[in-house]
Amino acid sequence: MNGQTIAVALGVLAGLVLMWSWAAGARAGRKVQKSIHHAGRTGNNAARIVMTAAVVVGVQWAVVDDGLRLTP
Repeated sequence: MNGQTIAVALGVLAGLVLMWSWAAGARAGRKVQKSIHHAGRTGNNAARIVMTAAVVVGVQWAVVDDGLRLTP
């Protein structure tokens, strides 16, 4: 083996390591994206639940309050 063969082998090895690191970075990026997406959906669902509860309580309060005022 001469120096040129070793240089080519090291270049190919460096290319493989670079491709592996890109793939690992992409997997980590997808994992972060999924966790952020999940957190966003959880927050959206929580806000929807709170708003629905507020509407239900408001309607119940209005009905009960109006019902008490109907009696002379």
